[in-house]
Amino acid sequence: MLAAASCGVLVGLLAVYMPGYLLARAGGYGRMVSLGAAPALSVALIATIAIVYGAAGLRWSLLSVGGALAVLACVCAVIIAWRRRGAEARPFGWWMACEVFAGAAGGSAIAISAYHAGTTGFDTVAQTFDAPFHLNAVEWIVRGGDASTMHLGRLVNGGFYPAAWHDVVSLIALCGIDVVTATHLAVCVSLVALAASQAVLAAAVTSRLPGAACAVGIMAALYVAFPYRLAAYGTVWPNFFAYVLIPPTMCLLVDAVARARAGRAVGLWRWLVAACAVAGVGLAQPNGAFALIIVGVIALVAFTWQRLRAEQRPSRVDGIIAWGWPVAVAAVLYGLSRTSIMRNVLEWDSRHSDPTSSIRSYVIDLMVDTQFGESPGLGNPHPAVWLAVLTCIGAVYVVYRRRHWWFLAAGLAFGILYVGSMKEWAVTATLARVWYYDQVRIGALAPLILAPLAGIGLAALVSLVMGALARVPHVPAWVRHRGIATALVLAVIGCAAPATHTWRFDSARAEVFRVYQIDPGLESEYNNLVSRPELDFQRDFDHLLPRGATVIGSPYTGAVTIYSVSDVNVVYPHFGGSWDDDQTLLAYHFNELGHDPAVCRALERRHVGYYYWDSRVFWKPSELYTLFPGLTYTHRLDPYLTLVAQRDGVKLFKITGCSVAQRGGRHG
Repeated sequence: MLAAASCGVLVGLLAVYMPGYLLARAGGYGRMVSLGAAPALSVALIATIAIVYGAAGLRWSLLSVGGALAVLACVCAVIIAWRRRGAEARPFGWWMACEVFAGAAGGSAIAISAYHAGTTGFDTVAQTFDAPFHLNAVEWIVRGGDASTMHLGRLVNGGFYPAAWHDVVSLIALCGIDVVTATHLAVCVSLVALAASQAVLAAAVTSRLPGAACAVGIMAALYVAFPYRLAAYGTVWPNFFAYVLIPPTMCLLVDAVARARAGRAVGLWRWLVAACAVAGVGLAQPNGAFALIIVGVIALVAFTWQRLRAEQRPSRVDGIIAWGWPVAVAAVLYGLSRTSIMRNVLEWDSRHSDPTSSIRSYVIDLMVDTQFGESPGLGNPHPAVWLAVLTCIGAVYVVYRRRHWWFLAAGLAFGILYVGSMKEWAVTATLARVWYYDQVRIGALAPLILAPLAGIGLAALVSLVMGALARVPHVPAWVRHRGIATALVLAVIGCAAPATHTWRFDSARAEVFRVYQIDPGLESEYNNLVSRPELDFQRDFDHLLPRGATVIGSPYTGAVTIYSVSDVNVVYPHFGGSWDDDQTLLAYHFNELGHDPAVCRALERRHVGYYYWDSRVFWKPSELYTLFPGLTYTHRLDPYLTLVAQRDGVKLFKITGCSVAQRGGRHG
């Protein structure tokens, strides 16, 4: 198992980094910027390959995907060798590379440790509404070999569904890992990408500030609102993944603005690469693309302004971009609004707002990372005032440097969006609906900017100390070395750990644990989907049941996860969907087995041979489980069922009242 998990992590890291890095290098970006932007570009390539394979009828597998990526790598290598090496807008030295590595390593280590501690193990399932759908979607890809965004919705209702997250998880699962574990490993790979890209972003914004890249990489792991709240809720894994891909794309925007300031061309190929990164975010989750559009519009305004101020305007393409981007943005928004998924999103409302609270309280919640702090089972009640102080210092530094004011403006825009959605301002109401009017998703955008600002603030404080040391007579020159500044940044963070809720580790762990724990008393509104013993029981189905067997059970119980943890088929792979006539009939009338011949005919057509009964009901207060009244166990079914096994309040029966049961399943 350890070997398979190690292989899965390696495949995940290679898939998320190697293709995108080579594409960015072929587009003319330097090594460091290419490394930062690689995840968004890689995801765009992987999701595009999945769409092409789905249209061509080619099977999705490690070999087929690896072959396509190998061809792309060869093409990129030829282009890199052919074209003259593109210099970076602001060169990065080897010491800056060390800072980025330290920040990425430190941030990812903290994030992965907190996440693992919260899950209590990578064999557990998030007790949230859409987690079963995402797990089953990955299993559907692994079994069927179709990972296309255009086809993934067929699992429950047909049509388009952004599949980039599921594509990456499926590549890890194809290493011989079950889907639940593969999903956790994909989260870990994403946390590495987040810390690394934030560190590179800081290096691009403040390359002359010692320790900034290192500090920002670590700060990216200290906010509960993001990544932990979104990483924990299985409902929003694609959202989490899309947000992880925003900093990589911002690396390209920072590079473009820096080139415009220096009077150097961005050029057609770099713009095409940037567009590819935007597509990668959109294929992960469209509302991530909307968030990126907010950042992108602000960055393009800065780009246009810098180009107007520049004495030299070396590229006609840049001129077209500078004046044509409003049309392009409008076209993208129109195209997204025409998709079926976005039309459904705009009709959804899952708000957690409280218009009676003050604007000041919401701003403070953002700054000290206590969003929904007073909401039981949802928010973080432990304020981090020191993060707010460092963020303010970082903002002052960015304003003082006057180089990347747009970066600060992007954070302000995210803050206004969050506060406006909480206060239910009319101006932000339509925008908020892009995020399902869900303040959890909207509030998670702010740390994407706050974390870099906090890290920059810490590095700026250290820089002030170093500047003071430089004025002290007889201080050795080595004390003022950049490496000492970086070491001092790490020392400050380390010394602050005991006084900052253990590096925010406890807060992050508690946020994740809240979603993965099972409420023993079944008193919780949510935490009662599937327990670890029940998951182990379902994993045994590969040995208990014939190959190809199909099980029926209410999806508002642990039955909904059977498909993703075993080789068994299920009738209902999600809580809701566009069910056919047989599925609808069984949902309402299965408990009339032995009395209504139509039930047996439906079971025969669906090749159903087993019935799963779980006393634990998910989200009971909502009463949505009553949509499947026929799947409730009653003693009148006893003459037509034979108990196969039971564990942890769960019973598995063989249906003996119909002829299909004699075969046990499709291949029994």
